[in-house]
Amino acid sequence: MTNRTPPSPATAEGLLEVPAAALELLNLPLLDGLRDGQVRGRHCLWCRRGPLTSETAIDLGEQMSPLSSDSSRMRWYPRACRRCIRTRAYRALLDHVHPGPCEECETSSPGCEIGRALNRLLREGRRR
Repeated sequence: MTNRTPPSPATAEGLLEVPAAALELLNLPLLDGLRDGQVRGRHCLWCRRGPLTSETAIDLGEQMSPLSSDSSRMRWYPRACRRCIRTRAYRALLDHVHPGPCEECETSSPGCEIGRALNRLLREGRRR
């Protein structure tokens, strides 16, 4: 018998569902500072590593963001390399529970939706 981590919950397309509040904690960069490959998900959102493949990338879902403060919203498809998502998810999880702990994460074993999503991203970042 082996102790394997069960697969992460996913959408019908096989992508992780990341709640908007968890994405906020990950601090996605502004669109106007990104290159075309980062906006299209070909390169890592943070370190520009690429080209990313389905095996090497964590898909953060379709996003709608303004290009600048006075423009309309643009559809984009951020993806991250496993190393960056592992680092970002870990930091976001710490921000989520400190300085004041998340009450639901503290009192229930599965934790809250945000905590669960960040933990899934952290685990996905560790996968090889």
